[in-house]
Amino acid sequence: MKLENIPITWHFCEFYGEPNVYKRRLTWDMLEHLRIVYEGPWLVIGDFNEILSQNDKNKSGYRNETQIEDFRSTLELCALHPLHYKGERYTWAKSADNESIKERLDWAMVNEAWEDSFSYTSLTHLDYYHSDHRALLVKIKNETDQQKGSNKRKRFGFENIWIGDEECKSLFNEDHIWCTSNDAIETLGCPDLLRFFQVRALRMRWQECQILSSHQGNGIMK
Repeated sequence: MKLENIPITWHFCEFYGEPNVYKRRLTWDMLEHLRIVYEGPWLVIGDFNEILSQNDKNKSGYRNETQIEDFRSTLELCALHPLHYKGERYTWAKSADNESIKERLDWAMVNEAWEDSFSYTSLTHLDYYHSDHRALLVKIKNETDQQKGSNKRKRFGFENIWIGDEECKSLFNEDHIWCTSNDAIETLGCPDLLRFFQVRALRMRWQECQILSSHQGNGIMK
């Protein structure tokens, strides 16, 4: 897509997750395929029919952790993370009264190329407007290069020099540092959840570099 007032080409995907749990893997596969096709800034908005943690619902009923982890793994593979939101947390309600079952099923996801390209993106959870799902409002802004340079958040990345640092080796091998347990994830707020996805991607990069370094040391790589 390309808007008249934004001179950047980007991809927009309106997504709908399969409501049948046993068929949901098909929609995750489709999203992973789009990851291969799309290059550059990517925005995905829609009803994913899935939560990222048990805290994304207002009732104590247990959601199968396997299907939640499938969702997280798909986002990790696609290098997508949720936008921070304004407004009420839950985006879906089974009924209109105060005792209704509410969950956060609707998401707006972006990749790092999106954040590198746009200086400002906001997500607001609006009202239901006679639906059982809230409307999502995403606003984007692309400032001049000079403004972007002064306000832009520094990109979160991996430094190859860390591979040879003994302290880093110790840190990267401690599982509790990475907040990979489901119990730990439940305590995360939205900004921390974003950091969680960044850190998981960082660990994958660390493991790839370890393998590459090992192969080079053994003379396998040419």
